[in-house]
Order: sequence, then C-alpha cells, then structure tokens
Amino acid sequence: TAETTVNRIKSQLNRYLDVSEFFQNIIGSGHQMDSKEFQALSQMISDDSQIIKELEEYVTDIALEYLDKEDFRKTKLFREIEQIFLAFPENELIAEEYVSCFSSLDGIEKGKKGKKACEMVEKIYHQYPNNREIAINLTYLLMIRSYELNSNDCNKVILCIQKICEHFPDESEIKEHLEEVNNVYQNKIEYEKLGLHAKLLSEKVAQNPDSTDLILEYIETLGMYAPY
Repeated sequence: TAETTVNRIKSQLNRYLDVSEFFQNIIGSGHQMDSKEFQALSQMISDDSQIIKELEEYVTDIALEYLDKEDFRKTKLFREIEQIFLAFPENELIAEEYVSCFSSLDGIEKGKKGKKACEMVEKIYHQYPNNREIAINLTYLLMIRSYELNSNDCNKVILCIQKICEHFPDESEIKEHLEEVNNVYQNKIEYEKLGLHAKLLSEKVAQNPDSTDLILEYIETLGMYAPY
C-alpha cells in the first residue's frame, strides 16, 4: 500500500526524511501533484538509486492496482502514474508501467486519439527500443488503429510492426498483432477493389439500363460488397 511504501522509505533513508515526508503528505492526502511539485520531487531524489528503487516499486504497485480495478478511465490512479512518468521520463520501468496503463484506457485507440496514442507510445518505444512490454503495447495500439485506416496506411503499419517483430523474433503477441494487421490489410484491399468495381458497374448500368447482364453483375457485386 501507499502507507507501507512511505514507511519503508522513512525507515531505510533517514537522511532523506524531507523526501519521505513529502511522499507521505502527498500520498496520504490523495493530493494530485502539479508539474512544479513533481519537478521538485524529481530534483530531490533523481540522484539516489535507493529512493528511485522505492519509487519504481510504488509505481508498479499502483499500476497493478489500476489495471486490476478494470476501470480504464483517467482515474486518480492513472493521473498519479502519468504525473510520475512526466516527472521521470528517463526511467524505463516507470515508462513501461505508464505505457501499460495508457494503452488500456477506454477509447484511446479510436480516431484522432488513436493516432496520437500511437505516436506517443512510438516515441517512448524509440527511447527504449529493447523494452519488450512497451513494444507489445505499441504493436497492439497499431493493430487496433489499422481497422480505421485505408490500405496504404495499413501497409505502413505492417512495415512498422514487421520491424519491431524482427527485433523481438520470439515474441508471440507481436507476431499475432502482425498477423491480424495483415488480415485487415487483405480485407481492405478486397473492399477497395469491390468498391471500385461496383462504382464502374453503376456507371455502366446508368448508361445501359436495359442490360440484364450488367444489372445482374452489379447486384452480385453489391452482395459481395455488403459484408464489408
């Protein structure tokens, strides 16, 4: 719990009593730190490996609590994780935990949010290219986003995931994401071909309204097009 974490910090690091009291006051009150407060915290503890370890453990605890609750809104827990990540963007474990929670947010993968989410996680991934969990979350977001893209953009997603897959050749989840995007791409190609064919037939039927063969072909094409 948060109280246990604070007590552990105080017992192990008496010379950093001011830092642990700061943790105690913030965590105990439920206060949401602003950027200035977190900057001050960062400056106080960034050079001490033991306190950083304690902070990492705390972030892991609250990230697990957030995910276990399955309330994937931007709750107080999520905001706290986000603020800590923004204060310590150079800490890989904190970045990993943040990406895991961020990727779970309701609706984060859709529309403009989806594009921004992929761009942000991709930026973090490039900062930590050997982090398997961040890579998995990125390819997941890219996979979900592919459903909304046209075939050209979907192909770009395939290339991106292929590159990540080459870096983690034994990671089954990334392979599954790649396979799904390949399936999505093939469906989009078929959809676009059928759409173009239906449009051409529509124009021909308009020019030859008495052509039974054209009308039947047009109806058949629409029937194939409808499931998409």
